[in-house]
Amino acid sequence: MLPLLLHFILYYGGLVGLFYTGSATWLSWKGFPAMARGLRASVGSALMGGIAGWIGGLAFGAWMAQVGMFPLIAGLVGSQSPETGRSLHFLISVIIGASYGLLFRPDVRGLGASIAWGITYGFIWWIAGGLTLLPWWSGSGVDWSLAAVQQSFGSLVGHLVYGVLLGVIYAAIDRLVRLLFTESDPLYRDPEGPGTRSLRALAIGAAGSVAGGLLFSLIMVETGTLPQVASLIGQSAPAVGFLVHMAISTVIGASYGLLFWREGATYGDSMTWGLLYGFTWWVLGPLTLMPILLGGSVQWTLAAGLAAYPSLVGHLAYGGATGLLSHHLIQRHRVPPRPRTEQQPASRTDTPVPALWAFALGMGVILPLLLAG
Repeated sequence: MLPLLLHFILYYGGLVGLFYTGSATWLSWKGFPAMARGLRASVGSALMGGIAGWIGGLAFGAWMAQVGMFPLIAGLVGSQSPETGRSLHFLISVIIGASYGLLFRPDVRGLGASIAWGITYGFIWWIAGGLTLLPWWSGSGVDWSLAAVQQSFGSLVGHLVYGVLLGVIYAAIDRLVRLLFTESDPLYRDPEGPGTRSLRALAIGAAGSVAGGLLFSLIMVETGTLPQVASLIGQSAPAVGFLVHMAISTVIGASYGLLFWREGATYGDSMTWGLLYGFTWWVLGPLTLMPILLGGSVQWTLAAGLAAYPSLVGHLAYGGATGLLSHHLIQRHRVPPRPRTEQQPASRTDTPVPALWAFALGMGVILPLLLAG
């Protein structure tokens, strides 16, 4: 069943989506002026995406060097040199980043959405690249068996981290460009200052995280992981671990409020953004940052993923609850909407949330299979 699932994700979903998007873009270019504007915007997006992809490749490349993957990448061009593999890795990272800018430019409405699309794109390239193109090009044959997929778990986490950084850097560059060349016009400014808006978003996200943090703490009590959290500050008492956990939850919740302030149009949308943000922090937290803070290195292995699986459930519960409560608070403190520019849609009927729901569902199906070892 797993090969069939990957087949539908890659060949059916991916190719149909690319064909539809390309056709819609081509039909929207009516006349040479519109085509010229579209090409100019596409080149700019590809350039920003290429820069973001190179930065994302730095983090992924550090893990690849640690596990000795560069000679395998160099084999794509008939070499065994680690330096050749490193150069090829960064070239591929830039190309994937440029394609991200081309494909997702209309959907990146903010930093939060860009993170979600970035991690989704990283997941897609794990299937298309690590599981499909790399073994096919190297001559070993495509193997979508459960054993092969489990062996590629570290590559999956690397692609997801790459996608997060790709989304963050792309959105930051895009925001800077718009701030300098578009939103400096008083007609396009928000009705309140960015400082006031940001403080309100931080406060609402932090308040929303209380529900998520308490829900997550119940899972931590059952799994006995509170002492491990307390060890971050040199303690071992579960009560201290609970306080540290709630402090971390508040910081992450505040960042959620800042990143997804205007993404959730409904409670369902907001819960989706929260689930994806919770999943993102499972990748960044117990598998990446926490081992480093404890004096070790990143744990992108199948054994580490299996050990952290209860934490995945906790992160998803945390994200969903934080998203729901934050949306409720946002509705009570609604900021007047930003004046619409010609490039912005008049409504939010084109929301990308259904596609992100599909990603969340896909990860929910595939991860238990990967960790079933």
